[in-house]
Amino acid sequence: MTGISLNAVSKRFGATDVVRDVSLDVAGGEFVSLLGPSGCGKTTLLRMIAGLETVTAGEICMGGETIQHLSPSARNIAMVFQSYALYPHKTVFENVAFPLLMQQSMVLRLPWLRHLVPNRHRVDAEIAARVDPVCHLLGIDHLTARKPAQLSGGQRQRVALARAMVREPKLFLMDEPLSNLDAKLRAATRAEIIDLHRRLGVTFLYVTHDQGEAMTMSSRIVLLNEGRIQQVGTPLDLYNDPANLFVAEFIGLPKINVLDLHADGKEGRIDGIVLREMPSEIDGVPTPRGAQLHVGLRPEALQLCSEDHPHAMSGPVHIIEHLGNEAILRVSKDAKDICIRVQPEQAIGLSPGRTVSFRPAWERALLFDANGSRLRATRLRAAA
Repeated sequence: MTGISLNAVSKRFGATDVVRDVSLDVAGGEFVSLLGPSGCGKTTLLRMIAGLETVTAGEICMGGETIQHLSPSARNIAMVFQSYALYPHKTVFENVAFPLLMQQSMVLRLPWLRHLVPNRHRVDAEIAARVDPVCHLLGIDHLTARKPAQLSGGQRQRVALARAMVREPKLFLMDEPLSNLDAKLRAATRAEIIDLHRRLGVTFLYVTHDQGEAMTMSSRIVLLNEGRIQQVGTPLDLYNDPANLFVAEFIGLPKINVLDLHADGKEGRIDGIVLREMPSEIDGVPTPRGAQLHVGLRPEALQLCSEDHPHAMSGPVHIIEHLGNEAILRVSKDAKDICIRVQPEQAIGLSPGRTVSFRPAWERALLFDANGSRLRATRLRAAA
């Protein structure tokens, strides 16, 4: 299994920095997702690894060797594109076999000349011996005579995966391969890609803007914004222990609630609401006094309570989302929706417009300074 390393990799188009000083080590056999909003540089990073874009600065290594001087065909990397990139005039078999055919001599590649090659039948048999098992593995062996126009979106995606697999590459690069599928088919294909990775044991780099894909498929996530890495970690690391406010807001559905916090003495204010008693500790650090901060509260970190609770906040319910195993209450406050995740039975009898009281579960709160940096005990001690 071959890993890949990026050392201070940057990409600039004219005066625009698209990727900025990215360093990353991916171990052999890992499934790593590059996640971030549109325009954050994740696809450009993938294309530089594949050799489709040049590197402005830095170094890309695979298996301990520098590869940015190699042509794309010499890197032994397979890429699956968002658009599938299938040849419409070729059958499924011919699309899957195309990378193997391109490894043959020029005469064998040309239909009107290959009949002159005496060993063409042996070469065809060798190609079929590699194509057939891959098509069978992905469940498209009954489609090999069809052309892409005769296939569904999910079937085209499997053909694109088969074409990548048949090369037996050291590294798979996937650029939002599920974005053109409907929700049900996307979930099914996601499970197939996870199973495929387990069976092959090859390194996967997967680009997506969908946090659901990244959270469910990856062993680690690389979250990018404006060309820079914001955090690298397991899905639960990014959810439970975000490095900054951007990470906290990007990861999680519904989105984390971010409220203004000001503590002064025993009392405090959250979004202007006076709390009669502030906790002595938030996010593992003593509650800072006199500072204007942000407190992040996941929907499950807010709990319904009585209106006389010392930490109670209140507001009218705007929307109730019944999701079967849970319900989401959206409470309106100062033109802001605060999301509260509750058990389904807690939402019974509630209706839009009814006022509810809720309180923070302080042990699950996240604390950020005015610039969005996470406040931690080490930073507070250093500043003291």
